[in-house]
Amino acid sequence: MDKQIIQARTLSGFRDLLPQEALAKEDMIRTVSDIFRSFSFAPIETPHLEYEETLVDISEDDVQKEMYRFEDHGGRRVALRFDQTLPLARYVVEHKNDLALPFRRYAIGNVFRGERPQKGRYREFTQCDFDCVGSDSSAVDAEVIAITAAAITVLGISDFTIAISNRKILNGYLQTLHLESQAESILRIVDKKAKISAEEFERLLTENCNGDTALAHDIAQSVSLSWEDIQMKQGHNDLLDQGIQELEQIISLLAALGVDAKNYTIDLSIVRGLGYYTGMVFETTLDALPNFGSVCSGGRYDTLTQKFSKELTPATGAGL
Repeated sequence: MDKQIIQARTLSGFRDLLPQEALAKEDMIRTVSDIFRSFSFAPIETPHLEYEETLVDISEDDVQKEMYRFEDHGGRRVALRFDQTLPLARYVVEHKNDLALPFRRYAIGNVFRGERPQKGRYREFTQCDFDCVGSDSSAVDAEVIAITAAAITVLGISDFTIAISNRKILNGYLQTLHLESQAESILRIVDKKAKISAEEFERLLTENCNGDTALAHDIAQSVSLSWEDIQMKQGHNDLLDQGIQELEQIISLLAALGVDAKNYTIDLSIVRGLGYYTGMVFETTLDALPNFGSVCSGGRYDTLTQKFSKELTPATGAGL
Protein backbone atom coordinates (compact mmCIF):
# COMPACT_ATOMS: atom_id res chain seq x y z
CA MET A 1 0.00 0.00 0.00
CA ASP A 2 1.40 3.37 -1.04
CA LYS A 3 2.14 5.84 1.73
CA GLN A 4 -0.09 8.91 1.59
CA ILE A 5 1.80 12.05 0.58
CA ILE A 6 1.20 14.98 2.91
CA GLN A 7 1.06 18.42 1.35
CA ALA A 8 4.03 20.55 2.42
CA ARG A 9 2.57 23.83 3.71
CA THR A 10 2.87 26.32 6.54
CA LEU A 11 0.00 27.26 8.82
CA SER A 12 -1.94 30.38 7.87
CA GLY A 13 -0.34 33.41 9.51
CA PHE A 14 3.05 31.72 9.91
CA ARG A 15 6.02 31.76 7.56
CA ASP A 16 9.39 30.25 6.70
CA LEU A 17 12.45 32.41 6.12
CA LEU A 18 14.78 31.70 3.21
CA PRO A 19 18.52 32.03 3.93
CA GLN A 20 18.80 35.60 2.59
CA GLU A 21 15.87 36.69 4.80
CA ALA A 22 17.19 34.85 7.85
CA LEU A 23 20.63 36.40 7.36
CA ALA A 24 19.13 39.90 7.05
CA LYS A 25 17.13 39.30 10.23
CA GLU A 26 20.24 38.06 12.07
CA ASP A 27 22.14 41.17 11.01
CA MET A 28 19.33 43.45 12.22
CA ILE A 29 19.12 41.70 15.60
CA ARG A 30 22.90 41.88 16.06
CA THR A 31 22.86 45.59 15.17
CA VAL A 32 20.05 46.60 17.56
CA SER A 33 21.51 44.40 20.32
CA ASP A 34 24.70 46.45 20.10
CA ILE A 35 22.61 49.62 20.51
CA PHE A 36 20.84 48.20 23.59
CA ARG A 37 24.16 47.24 25.17
CA SER A 38 25.63 50.68 24.42
CA PHE A 39 22.91 52.09 26.71
CA SER A 40 23.84 49.51 29.42
CA PHE A 41 20.86 47.21 28.81
CA ALA A 42 21.53 43.51 29.48
CA PRO A 43 19.85 40.53 27.76
CA ILE A 44 17.43 38.15 29.44
CA GLU A 45 15.29 35.27 28.18
CA THR A 46 11.85 34.09 29.27
CA PRO A 47 9.90 31.01 28.06
CA HIS A 48 7.54 31.12 25.10
CA LEU A 49 5.00 29.31 27.29
CA GLU A 50 3.63 30.75 30.53
CA TYR A 51 0.87 29.84 32.94
CA GLU A 52 -2.34 31.19 31.45
CA GLU A 53 -3.05 33.26 34.57
CA THR A 54 0.23 35.14 34.02
CA LEU A 55 -0.98 36.53 30.69
CA VAL A 56 -4.67 37.28 31.32
CA ASP A 57 -6.66 39.89 33.29
CA ILE A 58 -4.41 42.93 32.76
CA SER A 59 -4.20 42.46 28.99
CA GLU A 60 -6.76 44.03 26.63
CA ASP A 61 -9.91 42.02 25.83
CA ASP A 62 -9.09 41.86 22.11
CA VAL A 63 -5.59 40.57 22.91
CA GLN A 64 -7.01 37.90 25.21
CA LYS A 65 -9.19 36.69 22.32
CA GLU A 66 -6.04 36.32 20.19
CA MET A 67 -4.07 34.32 22.76
CA TYR A 68 -3.10 30.70 22.05
CA ARG A 69 -4.04 28.89 25.28
CA PHE A 70 -4.59 25.24 26.10
CA GLU A 71 -4.18 22.53 28.72
CA ASP A 72 -0.78 20.81 28.77
CA HIS A 73 -0.08 17.15 29.48
CA GLY A 74 0.05 17.86 33.20
CA GLY A 75 -3.43 19.39 33.19
CA ARG A 76 -2.08 22.92 33.63
CA ARG A 77 -3.69 25.88 31.84
CA VAL A 78 -0.91 27.48 29.78
CA ALA A 79 -0.60 30.08 27.01
CA LEU A 80 1.91 31.23 24.42
CA ARG A 81 3.19 34.72 25.18
CA PHE A 82 1.62 37.46 23.02
CA ASP A 83 4.19 40.07 24.09
CA GLN A 84 7.18 40.26 26.42
CA THR A 85 5.82 42.74 28.95
CA LEU A 86 3.76 40.51 31.24
CA PRO A 87 6.53 37.86 31.22
CA LEU A 88 8.86 40.67 32.31
CA ALA A 89 6.53 41.55 35.19
CA ARG A 90 6.52 37.94 36.34
CA TYR A 91 10.31 37.74 35.89
CA VAL A 92 11.00 40.86 37.97
CA VAL A 93 8.90 39.65 40.91
CA GLU A 94 10.16 36.07 40.75
CA HIS A 95 13.83 37.13 40.61
CA LYS A 96 13.63 40.32 42.69
CA ASN A 97 16.37 39.14 45.09
CA ASP A 98 18.78 38.71 42.15
CA LEU A 99 18.12 42.04 40.44
CA ALA A 100 19.50 45.47 41.22
CA LEU A 101 17.10 48.33 40.49
CA PRO A 102 16.87 50.15 38.21
CA PHE A 103 17.10 47.05 36.02
CA ARG A 104 17.78 47.64 32.33
CA ARG A 105 16.96 44.66 30.16
CA TYR A 106 16.36 43.73 26.57
CA ALA A 107 14.74 40.54 25.30
CA ILE A 108 14.54 39.33 21.71
CA GLY A 109 12.22 36.47 20.82
CA ASN A 110 9.07 35.32 19.10
CA VAL A 111 5.54 36.12 20.29
CA PHE A 112 2.21 34.67 19.13
CA ARG A 113 -1.14 36.30 18.36
CA GLY A 114 -4.08 34.49 16.79
CA GLU A 115 -5.27 37.51 14.82
CA ARG A 116 -6.50 37.56 11.23
CA PRO A 117 -3.48 37.19 8.94
CA GLN A 118 -2.96 40.03 6.48
CA LYS A 119 -0.14 41.75 4.65
CA GLY A 120 2.59 42.65 7.13
CA ARG A 121 0.83 40.96 10.06
CA TYR A 122 1.65 37.42 11.14
CA ARG A 123 0.54 35.16 13.98
CA GLU A 124 4.17 34.63 14.98
CA PHE A 125 6.73 37.43 14.85
CA THR A 126 9.90 38.58 16.58
CA GLN A 127 9.86 41.38 19.15
CA CYS A 128 12.92 43.23 20.39
CA ASP A 129 11.86 44.67 23.75
CA PHE A 130 13.92 47.03 25.91
CA ASP A 131 12.75 48.22 29.32
CA CYS A 132 14.02 49.93 32.44
CA VAL A 133 12.35 48.72 35.65
CA GLY A 134 12.53 50.51 38.99
CA SER A 135 12.77 54.18 38.04
CA ASP A 136 10.02 56.80 37.75
CA SER A 137 12.33 59.42 36.24
CA SER A 138 11.48 61.21 33.00
CA ALA A 139 15.16 60.74 32.14
CA VAL A 140 14.46 57.04 31.62
CA ASP A 141 11.47 57.85 29.39
CA ALA A 142 13.72 60.06 27.27
CA GLU A 143 16.38 57.35 27.19
CA VAL A 144 13.94 54.78 25.79
CA ILE A 145 12.94 57.22 23.04
CA ALA A 146 16.64 57.93 22.34
CA ILE A 147 17.32 54.19 22.04
CA THR A 148 14.45 53.92 19.55
CA ALA A 149 15.91 56.73 17.44
CA ALA A 150 19.41 55.24 17.63
CA ALA A 151 18.24 51.74 16.68
CA ILE A 152 16.25 52.90 13.65
CA THR A 153 19.04 55.22 12.51
CA VAL A 154 21.71 52.54 12.75
CA LEU A 155 19.53 50.29 10.56
CA GLY A 156 19.98 52.86 7.82
CA ILE A 157 16.69 54.77 8.14
CA SER A 158 16.86 58.52 8.62
CA ASP A 159 13.29 59.58 7.79
CA PHE A 160 11.08 58.46 10.66
CA THR A 161 8.80 60.15 13.17
CA ILE A 162 8.39 59.30 16.86
CA ALA A 163 4.97 60.61 17.96
CA ILE A 164 5.01 61.20 21.73
CA SER A 165 2.20 61.86 24.20
CA ASN A 166 1.44 61.47 27.89
CA ARG A 167 -1.73 59.73 29.04
CA LYS A 168 -1.98 62.05 32.05
CA ILE A 169 -2.71 65.01 29.77
CA LEU A 170 -5.88 63.58 28.21
CA ASN A 171 -7.00 61.97 31.46
CA GLY A 172 -6.53 65.27 33.27
CA TYR A 173 -8.32 67.17 30.51
CA LEU A 174 -11.29 64.77 30.67
CA GLN A 175 -11.41 65.34 34.42
CA THR A 176 -11.85 69.07 33.81
CA LEU A 177 -14.83 68.19 31.59
CA HIS A 178 -16.28 65.86 34.28
CA LEU A 179 -15.95 62.90 31.93
CA GLU A 180 -13.91 60.60 34.20
CA SER A 181 -16.47 57.80 33.94
CA GLN A 182 -16.33 57.89 30.13
CA ALA A 183 -12.54 58.33 29.96
CA GLU A 184 -11.70 54.76 28.93
CA SER A 185 -14.25 54.63 26.11
CA ILE A 186 -13.23 58.11 24.88
CA LEU A 187 -9.56 57.14 24.87
CA ARG A 188 -10.39 54.03 22.86
CA ILE A 189 -12.00 56.28 20.25
CA VAL A 190 -8.99 58.64 20.26
CA ASP A 191 -6.78 55.59 19.66
CA LYS A 192 -8.74 54.95 16.42
CA LYS A 193 -8.44 58.53 15.17
CA ALA A 194 -5.92 57.79 12.40
CA LYS A 195 -8.00 54.89 11.06
CA ILE A 196 -11.42 56.59 10.71
CA SER A 197 -12.80 59.75 9.09
CA ALA A 198 -13.06 63.04 10.99
CA GLU A 199 -16.85 62.80 10.80
CA GLU A 200 -16.90 59.28 12.24
CA PHE A 201 -14.43 60.36 14.92
CA GLU A 202 -16.66 63.19 16.16
CA ARG A 203 -19.79 61.01 15.88
CA LEU A 204 -18.27 58.36 18.17
CA LEU A 205 -17.07 61.04 20.58
CA THR A 206 -20.57 62.55 20.68
CA GLU A 207 -22.05 59.16 21.59
CA ASN A 208 -19.66 58.98 24.55
CA CYS A 209 -20.25 62.59 25.60
CA ASN A 210 -23.94 62.02 26.33
CA GLY A 211 -24.87 63.41 22.91
CA ASP A 212 -23.15 66.75 23.52
CA THR A 213 -21.77 67.64 20.05
CA ALA A 214 -20.04 70.80 21.28
CA LEU A 215 -18.17 68.83 23.94
CA ALA A 216 -17.22 66.14 21.41
CA HIS A 217 -15.95 68.80 19.01
CA ASP A 218 -13.89 70.37 21.80
CA ILE A 219 -12.23 67.00 22.56
CA ALA A 220 -11.56 66.39 18.86
CA GLN A 221 -9.90 69.81 18.57
CA SER A 222 -7.84 69.31 21.73
CA VAL A 223 -6.42 66.01 20.47
CA SER A 224 -4.98 67.88 17.46
CA LEU A 225 -3.41 70.79 19.38
CA SER A 226 0.17 71.87 18.69
CA TRP A 227 2.73 71.46 21.47
CA GLU A 228 2.70 75.21 22.11
CA ASP A 229 -1.10 75.19 22.52
CA ILE A 230 -0.93 72.13 24.78
CA GLN A 231 1.48 73.98 27.07
CA MET A 232 -1.06 76.81 27.32
CA LYS A 233 -3.47 74.34 28.99
CA GLN A 234 -1.39 74.30 32.20
CA GLY A 235 -3.18 75.42 35.34
CA HIS A 236 -6.49 73.68 34.66
CA ASN A 237 -5.83 70.39 36.44
CA ASP A 238 -3.03 68.83 38.54
CA LEU A 239 -2.93 65.60 36.50
CA LEU A 240 -2.88 67.52 33.21
CA ASP A 241 -0.11 69.78 34.54
CA GLN A 242 1.94 66.77 35.59
CA GLY A 243 1.68 65.23 32.12
CA ILE A 244 2.73 68.47 30.41
CA GLN A 245 5.67 68.96 32.79
CA GLU A 246 6.85 65.39 32.20
CA LEU A 247 6.76 65.96 28.43
CA GLU A 248 8.68 69.20 28.85
CA GLN A 249 11.39 67.33 30.75
CA ILE A 250 11.53 64.59 28.11
CA ILE A 251 11.87 67.09 25.25
CA SER A 252 14.74 68.91 26.95
CA LEU A 253 16.46 65.59 27.65
CA LEU A 254 16.05 64.37 24.07
CA ALA A 255 18.09 67.33 22.88
CA ALA A 256 20.81 66.46 25.42
CA LEU A 257 20.77 62.84 24.21
CA GLY A 258 21.33 63.96 20.63
CA VAL A 259 17.91 63.03 19.21
CA ASP A 260 17.23 65.17 16.12
CA ALA A 261 14.13 67.36 16.58
CA LYS A 262 12.99 66.46 13.06
CA ASN A 263 12.49 62.87 14.18
CA TYR A 264 9.92 63.45 16.95
CA THR A 265 6.67 65.32 17.50
CA ILE A 266 4.03 65.71 20.23
CA ASP A 267 0.72 64.05 19.33
CA LEU A 268 -2.08 63.67 21.90
CA SER A 269 -3.88 61.14 19.69
CA ILE A 270 -1.27 58.53 20.68
CA VAL A 271 -3.01 56.51 23.41
CA ARG A 272 -1.90 52.85 23.18
CA GLY A 273 -2.89 49.98 25.49
CA LEU A 274 -5.30 51.14 28.17
CA GLY A 275 -4.45 48.14 30.32
CA TYR A 276 -0.76 49.02 30.50
CA TYR A 277 0.32 52.60 30.11
CA THR A 278 0.16 55.24 32.84
CA GLY A 279 2.22 58.16 31.51
CA MET A 280 4.42 58.81 28.49
CA VAL A 281 3.50 56.83 25.35
CA PHE A 282 4.94 56.87 21.84
CA GLU A 283 4.72 55.30 18.40
CA THR A 284 7.27 55.36 15.58
CA THR A 285 6.38 55.40 11.90
CA LEU A 286 8.52 55.44 8.77
CA ASP A 287 7.94 58.63 6.76
CA ALA A 288 8.10 56.73 3.45
CA LEU A 289 5.58 54.11 4.64
CA PRO A 290 3.03 55.97 6.80
CA ASN A 291 0.38 53.25 6.38
CA PHE A 292 2.72 50.45 7.48
CA GLY A 293 1.99 51.19 11.14
CA SER A 294 4.27 51.60 14.11
CA VAL A 295 7.68 49.93 13.89
CA CYS A 296 8.60 50.71 17.51
CA SER A 297 6.22 51.73 20.29
CA GLY A 298 5.95 51.79 24.04
CA GLY A 299 5.73 54.03 27.06
CA ARG A 300 5.60 54.18 30.83
CA TYR A 301 3.68 51.56 32.82
CA ASP A 302 4.11 52.09 36.55
CA THR A 303 1.68 49.30 37.47
CA LEU A 304 3.91 46.65 35.83
CA THR A 305 4.08 44.24 38.79
CA GLN A 306 0.66 44.84 40.38
CA LYS A 307 -0.58 41.45 39.17
CA PHE A 308 2.16 39.61 41.05
CA SER A 309 3.02 41.85 44.01
CA LYS A 310 1.46 44.45 46.31
CA GLU A 311 4.63 46.48 45.83
CA LEU A 312 4.31 48.58 42.68
CA THR A 313 7.42 48.88 40.54
CA PRO A 314 7.65 51.75 38.00
CA ALA A 315 8.83 50.87 34.52
CA THR A 316 9.14 52.22 31.02
CA GLY A 317 10.05 50.51 27.78
CA ALA A 318 9.31 49.73 24.15
CA GLY A 319 9.18 46.99 21.55
CA LEU A 320 10.83 47.07 18.11
